[in-house]
Amino acid sequence: NLVVFKSEDFNFGIEICEDVWAPIPPSSYLVQAGADIIFNLSASNDLVGKDQYLSALLKQQSARFICGYVYSSAGYGESTQDLVYSGKGFIYENGKLLERTEFFDTNEQLVFSGIDVESIRNDRRVNNTFRNFLESANTKVDIIDVNLPILAEHNCHLSDTVREYNGNPFVPEKNIEGTYR
Repeated sequence: NLVVFKSEDFNFGIEICEDVWAPIPPSSYLVQAGADIIFNLSASNDLVGKDQYLSALLKQQSARFICGYVYSSAGYGESTQDLVYSGKGFIYENGKLLERTEFFDTNEQLVFSGIDVESIRNDRRVNNTFRNFLESANTKVDIIDVNLPILAEHNCHLSDTVREYNGNPFVPEKNIEGTYR
């Protein structure tokens, strides 16, 4: 069964490993049921070129579903066989990479970023195609209310942020080449 976990601050769904590679991934149904953020817990082995492909796939998932997408994979030293795990971790918000891990780092890593759920919800409201997608929902997804005590325990709130925001969002920024974006 697919499940969306509904908390006071945000709603989330969980994909496991190769779910994101599916032709119609579970995240499509989870987002239709109200998930703002998708978490993918993975044990995906590493191959040459897989980093670029996976990064593009996650960016596209996050953009298409106007959601946060958090991906965490098995890390260095987790295999005793002939597979290699690099500890890939990505955090995307609506197609934008917010943070990522250093691959093949032998130290433990913690990567985190704020995901602007209010912005995600607003973008979904004003996007006609996305609203039509929501209205076409036809898969049963269970909704479970959850309490996230870890947020309260650490005095974290949805309004807290670790990101900096552009004070002039309507003024174009110069890119590295000196031209405007």
